[in-house]
Amino acid sequence: MGKKSGARAKASAIDLAKHNEDWNDNMSTTSSCTTFTTCAENFCETDKIDLFSSALDELFEKRGATREKALQALVGFLREDIREEECVKNETTMVSRCLNGVRKGSNTEAVLSAQLLALHMITLPEPSERLFRELQGDLQRAAASGKPWEVRCAAIECLAMCCFVAAEDDSCTLEVMERCRALWKTGEAKVRACSVRAWSFLATSLNTLLSAPTVESVMCDVATLLHDADVDVRNAAGELAALLCDVCGVGALLADAEARSEGASEEGLSEDGGEEGEEAAGGDSAASKGLGGLEGVVGRMRDLATGHKADRLRRNKREKAALRSTFRSVLAVVEDGCAAVTKVKLQHGDVLVVDTVRGGVMLGAFRRALGGGFQLHLQHNGLLHDVFEFTPSSTRPERLTALEKRAFKSPNSAASRAKTHERKGDRAAKANRHAMHAHGDHHDHW
Repeated sequence: MGKKSGARAKASAIDLAKHNEDWNDNMSTTSSCTTFTTCAENFCETDKIDLFSSALDELFEKRGATREKALQALVGFLREDIREEECVKNETTMVSRCLNGVRKGSNTEAVLSAQLLALHMITLPEPSERLFRELQGDLQRAAASGKPWEVRCAAIECLAMCCFVAAEDDSCTLEVMERCRALWKTGEAKVRACSVRAWSFLATSLNTLLSAPTVESVMCDVATLLHDADVDVRNAAGELAALLCDVCGVGALLADAEARSEGASEEGLSEDGGEEGEEAAGGDSAASKGLGGLEGVVGRMRDLATGHKADRLRRNKREKAALRSTFRSVLAVVEDGCAAVTKVKLQHGDVLVVDTVRGGVMLGAFRRALGGGFQLHLQHNGLLHDVFEFTPSSTRPERLTALEKRAFKSPNSAASRAKTHERKGDRAAKANRHAMHAHGDHHDHW
């Protein structure tokens, strides 16, 4: 009996020792995993900084292919992450090397340099007008020079974005807008369309409204652009017309032009005669020209929206459908004041709703500049928060219980019913607009 008890005690002691060894091994493994994870995160962060710094160093290489590869890497870094500290720390280096690429680099290097400058300006926490003045001259020369259209378009988009972000005075913005407007009627179709969109984008940043004569003059140019052979130019011109109509109102402009036309006619028929009559006749013709330009724009957009005698050139079905879709939405803004609604969903469930023409123009410009990183910048970049007056939540909301989902997310909930009712109203309004357009076309035909 004593031997058996001793054997059992010895076996228990051995098992306890093995259990302690296993527990110590598990704790060591857990501690090692935690330490490894922390070290891996720190290593990844350090590795990102090292890659950014090495890409900046490669901008000084003599070989053009190396510089292009470094520019492409930096563009990807600024689109995929918010790197304010690196941009502020290396601002002088980045700006000088990008301007050198725009002036002297190859076509690919010049395009990437312009894109990097725009992303750098978007990322900076406090961009200054002094920095924009430093960039303005080289970008304007690149936009107006005889370089390929890819370089000119990249320079125009960069110039507009830098002016939008950094310009503090309307006079500076108007100066850049005039530069863009000078490119509307010359050069390749891509350059003309890009310059029209840049003008529209900058018009959204003005603190004061444009004067009626300026709007009428721009509308006359828009009427000419709506007859352009390129579809992209027509779409850009239609978006510009919708923006001006949304901000100033076509009805108000038409009424103002008619009032000035009647006033000029009365002055021309007065007994003063002579020089005053000639001046009044000149004012009458100018007002009639502005009135005709506005009416011509609306009529041309109606033709492009319906496809009735809109284009004498042969186009494929996709281009025709895109043209009709664009100008139907534009015509809805011009005639009914109804802008298309765009929704952007973010990672924590927040939704940015853009339901104005002005917001749509800004949204398109930032999407073209940021590419696939637009949602990340919209989540974390303070500039976009100020532009769209939207502050997303920084943490994910708590998950709903089954009862809450049934109350708020089911088809029978009050929110779903209100949404269904709103969609029915939108469909009915759209059907009424189409019926009115069809009736107008039938009346014009007879």
